[in-house]
Amino acid sequence: MEIITLTDDYAGMNTYVVREGDHCFFIDPIRSDELRKAADHCTADFAILTHEHYDHIRGVNGIRKQYPGLQILCGRHAEKGLTDESVNMSKYMVYLLTVIPFGNGKAEENCHYTCSADRTCGDEEIIPWEGHQLYIRETPGHSAGSISILADGQFLFSGDVIFKDYPTATRLPGGSTKKWNEITKPWLEGLPQDIMVYPGHTEPFLLKQRYQK
Repeated sequence: MEIITLTDDYAGMNTYVVREGDHCFFIDPIRSDELRKAADHCTADFAILTHEHYDHIRGVNGIRKQYPGLQILCGRHAEKGLTDESVNMSKYMVYLLTVIPFGNGKAEENCHYTCSADRTCGDEEIIPWEGHQLYIRETPGHSAGSISILADGQFLFSGDVIFKDYPTATRLPGGSTKKWNEITKPWLEGLPQDIMVYPGHTEPFLLKQRYQK
């Protein structure tokens, strides 16, 4: 399994292209020719959205045109937010970009962006893919629809659920400190500490670098 990281300067958001042989899938696709190049000579099987916030979904409509028939997957509580510009925060990004610690801080005009998913994942779901297992789990707290993807028990694609050097933001639309503390944090702390985390922003890190037992 090869993991290619593409970072969008707009908000420092990471897109991941995961390749195995002549197949690949995307996590949080951005609008970029880099994505097409990273997936060159691959059959793109699907794209997974870690949650419903604009910086992580802004490439969905473009990637549908680029890859006709590509399935877009998200958590069941993220689906509604994809179609609501207040919940996905696209209408507020010009203000949010001035305060979030990622990206180049350049504020674009507010947009009124919406998109849709083709399928939602349940609380826990396993997706077999090219000899690998993708364990999808709801990890609420940052947003109502946040999910994490654990690949082969070794690599965790966490969206904005966890960072090495920043606390998890739980006060945005759909966020919940209570759910973070009761559901997501205990699950993360129970995972093997040598798992490599691929977050929605910033560099990858070992889980033990964030949660030391």
